[in-house]
Amino acid sequence: MKSTKERLLMVVNILVWLLCIGIIAKAGAIIISYIVSIGNPQAARDLYNGMDLYSYRIESFWDYTFLVTCKVLMYITQAYIAYLVTRLLNSVSVSNPFSGDADVVKLMRKISYSVVGVWFVAMLYNIHTGLLEKVRDLLQHI
Repeated sequence: MKSTKERLLMVVNILVWLLCIGIIAKAGAIIISYIVSIGNPQAARDLYNGMDLYSYRIESFWDYTFLVTCKVLMYITQAYIAYLVTRLLNSVSVSNPFSGDADVVKLMRKISYSVVGVWFVAMLYNIHTGLLEKVRDLLQHI
């Protein structure tokens, strides 16, 4: 008979798998919308769930592509983190969760590096959009 802790870990594992699948679906929807927007720039108005990158698409296709790529990379990395968490939940021992098992330590390290990767890509995205907005403001004042 499974203990309450084991059942709770199983429920959390299922929820994280659902999260992983949902994030992958978001990334896929953005990729498909991007492909559609290559031929139809109007599709960039509602790329995914209200994400409006139309002004970037009209100004520069390459800046638009960079922004979409950053978003997709963030979602894919988040899905990878969720996948690693499911592996971590499967390998952790309920009776002794912090036993120092080498697999647990490796998974935690991978999760940490992936979180830093998401942060880095998010910073690139924010810096890029900030620079584009400043250039747009400068051009409007000229």
